[in-house]
Amino acid sequence: MTASISSQLDALANDWLAASTRSPATKRAYWVEIRRLQTWLMGTHVARLMEMPSDSFREFLDCLVSESPLIYEQAGAQRQLKPSSALQSKRILSALLLWGAERGRTPIAVVTAARNWAPNEYSTQSNRTKPRRIRSRRLKMHINQDKATVRRDFARGLAYWLGAGPAAICNLRSKSVSIRHGTLVVRLPDGSGNLVRSYGPPELAECWKKLKEISHNAEFAVRWLNGNQPVSISTIARILSGTGGVRENSRSLRHDGILHYLSAGWDEAEIRRQYRRQALPQIPHWSTEVSLQRRAKKLT
Repeated sequence: MTASISSQLDALANDWLAASTRSPATKRAYWVEIRRLQTWLMGTHVARLMEMPSDSFREFLDCLVSESPLIYEQAGAQRQLKPSSALQSKRILSALLLWGAERGRTPIAVVTAARNWAPNEYSTQSNRTKPRRIRSRRLKMHINQDKATVRRDFARGLAYWLGAGPAAICNLRSKSVSIRHGTLVVRLPDGSGNLVRSYGPPELAECWKKLKEISHNAEFAVRWLNGNQPVSISTIARILSGTGGVRENSRSLRHDGILHYLSAGWDEAEIRRQYRRQALPQIPHWSTEVSLQRRAKKLT
């Protein structure tokens, strides 16, 4: 049975504080902030720490500085917090959530979404209470790692499920990607250059949600990690290549996808429509076994 959100946060906080060298008095002060977050999470519908929405931590911090007792009491506060106290709470809990993200126990997006948070009264406060800009190398490293992983999974999913090549992935714009009823809808060019709708499974739709979340509505669907420009075709080819074991490219991933659809009972006409092709490529007999082995290991 899955542990409650309260016990999950308790376990995370205990492990975090046990691994630190902070004094007992400091740890007691930290538990005050942790109990506030715990109270707020128990009032939400979040069942697991890893399922926390990216803006949930920001909402909690907004509750702490609210003037309404009904709101700040939901966050476990007995009164409205001063801006300096709210920033202190943010610093402590950000450290806890980042420590959990490094160990795969909390989503990194929760920390990154709140990194520039400040109370509304920030502009009228003294310089002493202004939040310092986060320059954590650890945070930046994990942000980029998370972006790179999601970007790679999405690009490989486009090649596998939709038969997209490096050029199509490189030029794909965010406005050409949408989600309808849990299914990913992508407008990709066919052999004549016309944009045709192709449909991806729910797991690819979830991957696109994560990519949009960390890309901040970028123009291109697959772009550089720290910019808004599309990556080059050669970079797409490198992203699609295998990570350990068998080398892969868009063609091998497309072959994997065709075999997947065939094993699922699709006929040739359905696969042609899905891949926007007038004819399916010939798959060498020797690659069939390799593709099935690769799919069993990597693509579930």
